[in-house]
Amino acid sequence: MSIKSPSSDDRLDRSPQKKKGSLSTKQLPVIFAVIAVIIGLLLVLTGVYIMIYGFPVDDSPSTKVVLPGIVLLPENNAQKNNTDSVNQTSDITEAHISDLVNTSNSYEPVMLNSTDGMVTLLYQNNISYKSFCTYETTSLKAVAIQPVTEIVIDYFVPNINVTKYLVDKEVIENGVLISRTYKTVIVTRPDPDAILEIKIFDEAGNLVRSEGYAGQYDNGNKDVIEFLAWGNYTVEMTGKWIDFQISVIEK
Repeated sequence: MSIKSPSSDDRLDRSPQKKKGSLSTKQLPVIFAVIAVIIGLLLVLTGVYIMIYGFPVDDSPSTKVVLPGIVLLPENNAQKNNTDSVNQTSDITEAHISDLVNTSNSYEPVMLNSTDGMVTLLYQNNISYKSFCTYETTSLKAVAIQPVTEIVIDYFVPNINVTKYLVDKEVIENGVLISRTYKTVIVTRPDPDAILEIKIFDEAGNLVRSEGYAGQYDNGNKDVIEFLAWGNYTVEMTGKWIDFQISVIEK
């Protein structure tokens, strides 16, 4: 059997053949460029989404991640409520007067034009103590009182009629009283059973001032107590058988 030597045509046909569906080296850079453009667009869109909506937040009861590296622990509602109440107390800067016993006696501060210019009436109330044998008490809490704030108390003491018998005429002969006639006179005067005492205590419970009507005080119809230092005070009024008006005025 003879062996046929490869012809020149056969040698030419033995060059490497391309597989169907394979990519040429010229096409690869174009594909990589397209992939890079797509990835770049995805990154840009992701960045725009984060800028608008922020990072996704986990709403589960555990920790909430807002930004990388910042973790908010679950809120303690009791601690939050306590913090809110402390903040509300510390934020009180305006003066306010309240009745410690009868909470229905509330008064909203109002601005008034007086002879001293514009003033703020922090509190005003008409109080009557009707008992003539037992003492009654009213307690006020004065918060954030500014210097030169005044408590003005006007007393309205009930009058009573007292019958007096005065000598009207006497007949005297030779230095001897022969006869005497009397006349009846009705005298009106403030009731001696009326009494009131006002005591001012600072926040530490120290007595800083006291005034009143009758007893160890005079029987004038008005008293003015002036606060000379900023602070919180308690005003206690104790008395019987007397009407009075209390006004707290911030100048």
